[in-house]
Amino acid sequence: MTKARVSRGQYECKLCGPGKTYDRHGISVDHIIPIVDPLTGFTTWDSYVEKMFCEESGYQILCDFHHSAKTDGENAIRRKTRAERNAEKKQYREKKKRKDPKTNKHVGSSFDDFLKECGIVLEDYKPKHKSSKKSIKK
Repeated sequence: MTKARVSRGQYECKLCGPGKTYDRHGISVDHIIPIVDPLTGFTTWDSYVEKMFCEESGYQILCDFHHSAKTDGENAIRRKTRAERNAEKKQYREKKKRKDPKTNKHVGSSFDDFLKECGIVLEDYKPKHKSSKKSIKK
């Protein structure tokens, strides 16, 4: 912040360049690296806190116009990636929900298919001896 200070109460926007100054109400302190990456989204609290409280070199002074433009651009990327991710999830769910029109039963992976993928065959787990039913006489 001290690098952007031109004179008492006057600051320079990093993107506007030299000569254009703003008072403290016309500027914003911006994180150069976004706290939450627009492409990956939130990952961990440790990463969030580390990016939130970075060194002074991790900040820049931007005028409100440029700060809004940067933030709007990041939010547009977030919306796009979120929509793509949601579309992929929806496609996956729809694939799992498909029903066979003849039997009206779900097509796709069932519990038996899951067990087969894991290498478990239910025939292997037959009881070793039959349970004998004792008749109770009264």
